[in-house]
Amino acid sequence: FPSPIHAPITGESPDSASAYDQTLRSQAAQIIPSIDGMPSLDMALIGLGNDGHIGSVYPGSETAKVHSAASLALPVDKPGKQSITMSLAMMAAAQITIVASCGSAKVDAVSSAIRLSSDSASWSPGAGAMPWVDSPSARLASGQGETLWILDTEAAAGL
Repeated sequence: FPSPIHAPITGESPDSASAYDQTLRSQAAQIIPSIDGMPSLDMALIGLGNDGHIGSVYPGSETAKVHSAASLALPVDKPGKQSITMSLAMMAAAQITIVASCGSAKVDAVSSAIRLSSDSASWSPGAGAMPWVDSPSARLASGQGETLWILDTEAAAGL
């Protein structure tokens, strides 16, 4: 049984992102099945930041604007941060995506993401501005699978 653990390659962000992208794409279908050309993880567990970022996809960033299967892993475009992140398209392609969030500091991020989810689910290229650019977690609604939000009372207070 091949190892299901594929840690990102460390180094300069653009090179590391490209190498990890290739690692994800090269996996046999029994390890990471592909749906419409997009690798689809069984599950993605993602935290939500106070500012609405998920993974290292930050509101208003260039990585938040990447919507196609062309990039699975991207360099983080935040000053002072050298890392990579899965693209929103890769996160959204999971069979089930679990977004976990707790605390009152997350109220605005949670309510914005859930409010914009319906806009994201119906968006298509050519339909204007991407509704998730300022709330990246809203992009998960347009994915292949289901999105489950696990929130405490404080984080859910704005719903």
